[in-house]
Amino acid sequence: MSQDLRRIIARKLQDEEQRRQDEDARIYELQKNHSGRHRWTAEAWLAGIEANRNRPEPRFPIIIGPESMFKTAEELGIFLDIPAVAPVTETKAASLDHLESDEPVPGDKSYHISHLDMGQLHNLKDRTNGERITIIFQGERRTAWLPRGSKMEQDGCGDGSEQQAVNGAARADMAAKTENKEDNTKDSAGVRETNPNRRVIRSLKDLGIP
Repeated sequence: MSQDLRRIIARKLQDEEQRRQDEDARIYELQKNHSGRHRWTAEAWLAGIEANRNRPEPRFPIIIGPESMFKTAEELGIFLDIPAVAPVTETKAASLDHLESDEPVPGDKSYHISHLDMGQLHNLKDRTNGERITIIFQGERRTAWLPRGSKMEQDGCGDGSEQQAVNGAARADMAAKTENKEDNTKDSAGVRETNPNRRVIRSLKDLGIP
């Protein structure tokens, strides 16, 4: 397959993915902006609820790892200020040589990905520069967002401090978790005593001094 044909096919897949995202975004905005005062009839609302009852919440893959500005899912979560991010899994690039097949055919390259909901994806794409990569996600050909860097930094409005802050916050978060884990560890004599003042008070009580 020629390079020109590959580019045409890749562009077509990206356009299809964009249409999917646009439709999900339209539904997301309708739900977000609903104020309780509407002109839909009760029957229309019930029909809409029934149509979407079994529809899973759409998820959008994000590439994590050496090529991404996020090396771990924790860094992605800190950047977006969300409490939890989907754990990283491994997938394959989708081959563009077997588009006649209904099932996506894996290519040679592997990627590590997490995934976000629609609102989180919009937030990420608003704040980062990157590119779309065609991968296999949830059994389908999908385009994943590969964030290369912060828009502020790459547009000359920053000095790398945002990325440094993400990395520093991730390290601090891991250190805090490790410290909390150590503080909660029990030794053979019972709960570990970490406050020297508490040890003194205990010894005075042992002497009968209130």
